[in-house]
Amino acid sequence: MIEEFWYNNYILKIVKGMKILQFTTIFTAFLWVATGLVTVGSIYLSNIGFVINLIVGLSFILIGFYLHLKEKNIFGLLKIVPEDQSRNLYKKVIVGEIIFIAAALFFGLMAFSAVLSRVFGEGFAVFG
Repeated sequence: MIEEFWYNNYILKIVKGMKILQFTTIFTAFLWVATGLVTVGSIYLSNIGFVINLIVGLSFILIGFYLHLKEKNIFGLLKIVPEDQSRNLYKKVIVGEIIFIAAALFFGLMAFSAVLSRVFGEGFAVFG
């Protein structure tokens, strides 16, 4: 009975952690896509760096799509893993994903603030 309570509590913590991780991943993916869209849109301000703004902006958008697809695939995979193997797998995957998404969020926030500062603060294209 105590083991069943502990196991159910453990599963609830995993589900709560997965929901937080899913939300953070979606937010991070949106942040990268928004950074890419602002970078591509900054071409309107200056045509000097047209090609580099387009390439870097599309790269940012692709990073956002990659994060979203990775999140969908990992959580889809975790849903079909048998319960007897799930404890260690969930812990390892979720910890690894938290580290990866935290780094992606940190760099995404840095890039987003730099792009917004350049475009709206200075009034120039990101690269140009």
